[in-house]
Amino acid sequence: GKLQAHHFAHCSDGDGISCASAGETALHKFAKKVLDARLEMALPELHISNANDTEVVVRAANLTFDKAVLETRDGSIVPDVVLVLRDRRLIVEFKVTHPCDDVKIARIRAMNVGAVEIDLSGYRNHALDELGDDILYNAPRIWLHNPHEASARNRLSERARQRAEDLQRAIDELCNNYRHRFPARKRGNGECETLLRRDGLDDIIDLTVDGSGCFN
Repeated sequence: GKLQAHHFAHCSDGDGISCASAGETALHKFAKKVLDARLEMALPELHISNANDTEVVVRAANLTFDKAVLETRDGSIVPDVVLVLRDRRLIVEFKVTHPCDDVKIARIRAMNVGAVEIDLSGYRNHALDELGDDILYNAPRIWLHNPHEASARNRLSERARQRAEDLQRAIDELCNNYRHRFPARKRGNGECETLLRRDGLDDIIDLTVDGSGCFN
């Protein structure tokens, strides 16, 4: 009317606050701009465990890249940023409000390209010009997918299989050394007792037990 020219306005939420996503959009764009300009970031460590065994897939490190590609279709997805180092690619996704969804993660895994998600949800109310180092190095980050994880899991499985085989061999050796026959067909020659004492198992000789489960 008389005070303002006709114009488009942001849709207001129920509490009257308009443009609630403006800060999120600005932070998202700024993060991509920083990564494109500086071409460096901290990679988080990735390790996997099986029982009491652990395999380190990636050690935490700061890397410098050759170039960055922003918001360009890569296969079936449009990543926030794709960093390139020689012949390797790394997808970087920025989480401001919502994490990367399951569909996108599944597509990344199908492509078998490394992908990291950087969590900027705690920085929405910070001044953008103060966030460069936090975006690149300090903000929480996780691996969405790493191509080396499958081979690391195979190594864990192989070591578990080897431990099981070693244990079975030890069990078989004990069974062979301490074989007990009942009823005895002849008087023992002390061989089993000698083997037990040799292996430091004197405390299980001549125990009083119910039934026939005892060396004699």
